[in-house]
Amino acid sequence: MANPHHRAKHKSYVHHKHVAQQHHQHEHAMVKRAAASASMPLLIAGALAGLLVGYIANKNSLVLLAVACVAGALAGYLFGKSIDSAARKGKKNDRITS
Repeated sequence: MANPHHRAKHKSYVHHKHVAQQHHQHEHAMVKRAAASASMPLLIAGALAGLLVGYIANKNSLVLLAVACVAGALAGYLFGKSIDSAARKGKKNDRITS
C-alpha cells in the first residue's frame, strides 16, 4: 500500500508549481499587452482626420476624399512608429541604467 503522506506532499508540490506557472504566464501576458504598438490606433485616427479634412475641403470629389484619407492614415502611422521607437529607446536606456 502506498504511503498516504507521500501523496499529500506530492499533491501540494504539484499545486504550488502549477500556481507559480500560472502566475508567471499572467505576468508575461501583461508585459505583452503593455508593449502594444501605438501605430495602429494613430493610423485609424489619422484616416478619420483625413476624411474630415477632405470632406471639409471638397464635398463633391471622392478622389480628394480618398487622397486625404490615405494621407492622414500615412501621417498617423508614421507618427505612431516614431512614438514606438522612442518608447523602445527609453526602455533600452532604463535597462542599461538599472
